Amino acid sequence: MPLIPKKRISLLDLEYMNKQFIILGWSILYNKCLYYELGGNKRFDKLRIDDNAYDGIEKEYKELARKLNKKPTACKVGFDRHSPSGSCVMAKVLMDEYDKSKRR
Repeated sequence: MPLIPKKRISLLDLEYMNKQFIILGWSILYNKCLYYELGGNKRFDKLRIDDNAYDGIEKEYKELARKLNKKPTACKVGFDRHSPSGSCVMAKVLMDEYDKSKRR
């Protein structure tokens, strides 16, 4: 039985996968911020997604990490708001909540 050669990933596919990996990583951090840092605050309920949606994002992120041979660092347990990425995410969440409050 002949071996089926592995499909090569084109540069465009690789670029797209890298971009998706970054987008999904920030999305995970954004939702962790809403859950861990702002979990008891009702003002942020409209920004939260349900657990199944979050699990889907995390699963896709881990799959891309495996394909790209990268560490899925956004999947660490917890959220550190004092880290550089944590500060950026916290600012984005607060800006989104402010924008939603102005639209009401």
